[in-house]
Amino acid sequence: MGLSQPDMSRSVCDESCRGDKYYKKVPQDKLRPAIRKKRPGLLASGILFHHDNAPVHRARAVTDVLAGYKWELLARAGASSLFT
Repeated sequence: MGLSQPDMSRSVCDESCRGDKYYKKVPQDKLRPAIRKKRPGLLASGILFHHDNAPVHRARAVTDVLAGYKWELLARAGASSLFT
């Protein structure tokens, strides 16, 4: 009566587990409506999206969505001992 080995050929975590779907929907469901409400006309004139270089902000799923909106991405500069 041995223990069965788990099937390692399949991923335990799918898209929803990683949060891809959530992070892809944030710009559409929260960010764009907030910009439209607070700064009418700004979406048409172009957005410069400045993010903190967090892994989720650099994720392909997120950058593809933002590129689809034609937003220019400006990442935070990396840490340097020159600035401390």
